[in-house]
Amino acid sequence: MLEAWIEWKRRCALGLCENETREHLAKFAYARFDNYLKRYAHRTNLDASDLPTLQGSDAWHLVETQLVTANTGEGKRYKDWLFDRANGTGESALGAIESGATLLLRSVVKELLRREFSPPNMLSSSTAAFGDEYGTLTIEDLLPGSIDPVDEVAAREFKELAQARAGELFSSLAWREKLVLFAKCLGLSLAHPEVEAAAECRKSVLNACYRDLAQRIAGDLSTAYPEEERDAVLLLAMLTLNECTELTRTWGKSEKRLARFFTLTGE
Repeated sequence: MLEAWIEWKRRCALGLCENETREHLAKFAYARFDNYLKRYAHRTNLDASDLPTLQGSDAWHLVETQLVTANTGEGKRYKDWLFDRANGTGESALGAIESGATLLLRSVVKELLRREFSPPNMLSSSTAAFGDEYGTLTIEDLLPGSIDPVDEVAAREFKELAQARAGELFSSLAWREKLVLFAKCLGLSLAHPEVEAAAECRKSVLNACYRDLAQRIAGDLSTAYPEEERDAVLLLAMLTLNECTELTRTWGKSEKRLARFFTLTGE
């Protein structure tokens, strides 16, 4: 519908266009915005089920803001650049404009995620360290109140112990457990279609798998170190889980069916 794009260019803002044009372009923006949100969510600590939802008109507003405030590398306004792509007429011109607008929407989504959300390896200090079975202990609860040489020595000892425990544990993990940790290692959401396809199950099963593994590690360590304080055992369990997660990077490279995962994350 080339006429809708021409009207929008002439009137400068979607809100000034006729209803049919507003509906057409808002629908165009919503479909692509939603697609890119799902595609790039793995670059943040957002679960796919928690992705922000926008109306098509709101998504288009973000595009218009980008058009007004940014220039291309050649110093040309994005809006002029968008329509300069349309060298032909009819379907050819429409395709050129829509492909350019799609690129703009991708850029807008990446910037929104970068600005509003944290990277996948960054957790809030209020995040629960383990499941409900082990109480409401948060990551903040496990952080030391101060740092001194004794703390640093203890931290090294905890890390070395966690590495040793992870090395013993890793070979006994089920394939699906390794897959879940591998996805976490690469920053992929467990709701990502490729992860679900590889696991042959839905995200709810994968989330339960990850939670059960964390709780099993904590339970085993509680049995192994009955005299240790509970917080120390849970910290060791969290470190052990992290070390197991890192071990999956090498494991994943040996699994041919997971090669695409590295492509998805640009590694």
